[in-house]
Amino acid sequence: VSKNTDGTVSLQLAHPVTMRVRKGGEEVNETYSTLKFRRVTGGDIRALGNIKKEGDMIADLFCRLSGIMPAVFDRLDAEDIAEGAKIIEDFLPQSLRASIGAGI
Repeated sequence: VSKNTDGTVSLQLAHPVTMRVRKGGEEVNETYSTLKFRRVTGGDIRALGNIKKEGDMIADLFCRLSGIMPAVFDRLDAEDIAEGAKIIEDFLPQSLRASIGAGI
């Protein structure tokens, strides 16, 4: 895990994910070996209010903050998800950790 000068945090995945994606009209393999998480915004918190299931809340926030597609999240190893969740929790102020962080 490394902190970047722009306030984001990069996570080197222990278990990179390679997927077929469509780019420029053709299918190519894209490997996700590092994820870059941005800080949580009010819009992110508001979006969580519409989610009913705890697992969906974790997945949605993880995808929103790292910029990955849900299909990529679905293929991530649990170890990498846990490390990403720690990053997200660190972004949350103490006052929100109890309500939102409980689901992370």
